[in-house]
Amino acid sequence: MQPICAGLNVLEMGSGSVAASVAGVVLADAGARVVKVEPPEGDRLRTANPSGFLVWNRGKESLVADLRTPEGQRTLRDMAERADVVIEAGSRREPRRNGGPAPTTCGPRIRR
Repeated sequence: MQPICAGLNVLEMGSGSVAASVAGVVLADAGARVVKVEPPEGDRLRTANPSGFLVWNRGKESLVADLRTPEGQRTLRDMAERADVVIEAGSRREPRRNGGPAPTTCGPRIRR
């Protein structure tokens, strides 16, 4: 029997967010492929709460993307277009201000 979320591709954006990390680990534990996007300096939780970081991010892949650069923005848009689920923690304007995907650039299977 396959895990309930097998085949689901999840993009997690929310460096420093416990809520985003917990949402992502629940999906990863249920069999989803979760890719956590981190800035070049790493997720703030790595130093602020190292034990929590290990627990909340088990079973995930990590992708470094500098959203302050065109290359990092392009990488994130490409990943969002292929994702089934995007977990975003921050203000509604923050992802676009930092070069993240606008809702219209997300994959066709994402409900808006």
